[in-house]
Amino acid sequence: MQLLQTAPLSNPGLWAAQFRTFHIDELLRMDSAELAGFITCDADEIRARQEIYADCIQNSRLLPLFDRILSAIDDIIALRQKDRDAGPDTERALYAVRSLQIYISLIEEISAVSAELVKPLSSARLRSFFTAFSDIAASGDFRVLREEIAAVALKAEGIRSVTLAVNLNAQLQPSEIGLLSINDTYFTSDNLYTRLFGKSGAEGRAAPLLPPDGSEAALEKALYSSLNRSINKLVRKLHSDLLGRCSALVTPVLECRSSLSFIVRSMKFVSYCRGRCGNLCFAAISKTCTRYTSAYDPALLQRRTASEIVGNDVAFGNTQPTVLLLTGVNSGGKSIYLRAVAINQLLFQLGLPVAAKAAEVRILHSVFSHLSAGGSDVGGRFAAECAAAKEIIDEADSASLVLMDEAFSSTNSQEGAAIAYQFIRHMLAKGAYCIFTSHFLELRGYAEELCSAGEGLGAFHFGTEGGQQTYRIRPGFVEEKNYAYLIAKKYGLEYSAE
Repeated sequence: MQLLQTAPLSNPGLWAAQFRTFHIDELLRMDSAELAGFITCDADEIRARQEIYADCIQNSRLLPLFDRILSAIDDIIALRQKDRDAGPDTERALYAVRSLQIYISLIEEISAVSAELVKPLSSARLRSFFTAFSDIAASGDFRVLREEIAAVALKAEGIRSVTLAVNLNAQLQPSEIGLLSINDTYFTSDNLYTRLFGKSGAEGRAAPLLPPDGSEAALEKALYSSLNRSINKLVRKLHSDLLGRCSALVTPVLECRSSLSFIVRSMKFVSYCRGRCGNLCFAAISKTCTRYTSAYDPALLQRRTASEIVGNDVAFGNTQPTVLLLTGVNSGGKSIYLRAVAINQLLFQLGLPVAAKAAEVRILHSVFSHLSAGGSDVGGRFAAECAAAKEIIDEADSASLVLMDEAFSSTNSQEGAAIAYQFIRHMLAKGAYCIFTSHFLELRGYAEELCSAGEGLGAFHFGTEGGQQTYRIRPGFVEEKNYAYLIAKKYGLEYSAE
């Protein structure tokens, strides 16, 4: 009944780090390590997931139904945990009975609507998933399980009276108590004693012998022990035999929890983006290039309307560059562009729609990033940047995406530009897809040399018009003009010359 297929990754920690770096764990409301387990490099798996999400978008009944299945699975898992932690066999068995009752109810509920749901579905996996519920409901094992659980539940939950035998000692005090029978009706009698001392308001009901203050604690304990042993006999067979036989039925439903939870959380993210009118599309799978039309960072929808977000095109591979050097003024859009590419690559390899009007994306085996941040315990920020760059150079290859945001900016611009040039050369030699953002004007000379040599470098910039950011990517280098004062003024930072 698995909806998603996953395969162990050689570098799950690396993927998890990227989910944290770009806050995708927050967007999808899932732990980054759990998300890394759903990354796939299998083209068929990506297509199968896209079909699932396409059906979920088209059929509004699926998401609430998945939520219902998840809720039932969580209840069953919680009761099974109580079963494991409980003490007496009776308590354990009653938890087991209740968990199976929830399971039976779930199977019957889903199978009742599965035929109607399956007809319009395009996803073979979704069709198989819902058909499995119908197959279970129609099986002989399920029918036996349902009948036996109903019988045991009636016995275990329908006890209304017990028939006891009490042996007395010479002083007429109870010395032994035995249980003769367990009954599903209240004890009634028309004998003289019952008529004289019976329970008021319930003709024929037995008079209570145990005072409510617990002064006859020993007798009460003996009664409970005898009753407990007898109920154990009723349910012990269930716990040892029936649960073992039904495990093959219940386990497949429980095992789909992880996939269902991922789909539900992902669909809530997709629904949110659609509700905010953000563009989403299913990317075609390419073997040679990556292209987006009007790609954007979907996190922006949390604080801006879709009409306020500027989408930009992206192109790697084939006749397009493999390394993009982005220059421009501060707060001009470079980091947002880099985030959009990173997030969409990760969404794509989760099988989700991407934040763009159109896309074709190449499957990659690793994503590396280094964003401008603070220093380290040893050597300061520049040492940390160099160490991170060295690690990326060692591990990245032609199936990698490398994202460097304002790297080496902790040193002076001349030295920083020279080091950035060497890093870019390494990425070009490896054939990795790379975005390197910088405001070093000194990089222009180095980059022009690489561009003219046809090394696979593309130079782009985010400029301004009349001192205002356009947030649109343009080919070429940023003009050598400093708009820092105008940008600072926008954020309320001004000074006046004396």
